[in-house]
Amino acid sequence: MRERAFRAYEAYLNRQPLKESTKSTYLSDLRAAERSLGSDFDEVIGDGERSLPDGLKDWERGAVKRYREFLQEHPVDEEDGGDIDDGTPPERDRFSLEADLQRALRDNLSQLAPDLTLADNGAERVVSIGRIDVLARGSDGAWWVIELKAGKADDRAIGQLAAYMGALAEEESGDIRGILVAHDFTDKARFAARAIQTIKLKRYGFSFTFEDHD
Repeated sequence: MRERAFRAYEAYLNRQPLKESTKSTYLSDLRAAERSLGSDFDEVIGDGERSLPDGLKDWERGAVKRYREFLQEHPVDEEDGGDIDDGTPPERDRFSLEADLQRALRDNLSQLAPDLTLADNGAERVVSIGRIDVLARGSDGAWWVIELKAGKADDRAIGQLAAYMGALAEEESGDIRGILVAHDFTDKARFAARAIQTIKLKRYGFSFTFEDHD
């Protein structure tokens, strides 16, 4: 995917009166469509008249159509090296959206818990009430529903995670547990998590690595 165009689309979504969860879903769905289309992605996106190939899920098709419409109305020059003003405060440099955090977590799941393995084939698991950010399984066979928040999570995030756990329980047998990953947590979130023994809170952070470049 052309990263400048993607960042412009992300900035555009940030200016729309949408819920953060909706913005995150739009972006993660687009990334999923990119993985499904592979090297054909940019060609498919660039030709707005071209029919979408078979094999895409309905929500991936929706993501591609939204992105196509955006690029038709807001052409992006990939050769322009200037900054893109996304209209958001600098603290978003931590992780701009849950979609960024999701990609990082999928690549480094063992850092969250060494005994967890991905159980959703690299795409958000769809349940009756929505999409689970990341679904994993423990070495003991338990299911782990992982909910991601890019900023500070409040008690509503606990309720959302618990709802996803309940929805998964309608489809899968065995123990179901949850992890809420966020940059920080409100006191209400902490107290709510203490009352639900099957939910854990995890803060995310990041670090730099450096290597020689010839």
